Amino acid sequence: MSLEPRVDRIEEAILIMKELLVSQSGRLDDYYKAMRESREDFEFKLNALINAQMTNETEIIEVKESIIALKEVSQSHSERIENLESKNNL
Repeated sequence: MSLEPRVDRIEEAILIMKELLVSQSGRLDDYYKAMRESREDFEFKLNALINAQMTNETEIIEVKESIIALKEVSQSHSERIENLESKNNL
């Protein structure tokens, strides 16, 4: 094989490698874009979950406080009734 066909084949191989690199670069850009979007979606969902959990915990605390207040009122009413009954029995 003479020198000129060899140079032609080398040039052709270089062009093919260049096309492969450009193609690979495009695929990597698409991959990184998809990864970025996936991460953003995950972070959005995680923040929504955290916010929902915080809201639930706040509501649970409010319910517990309401239950405590109701128990106190109930106990107070029970004591009043007992006092009235003991007065009536005298």
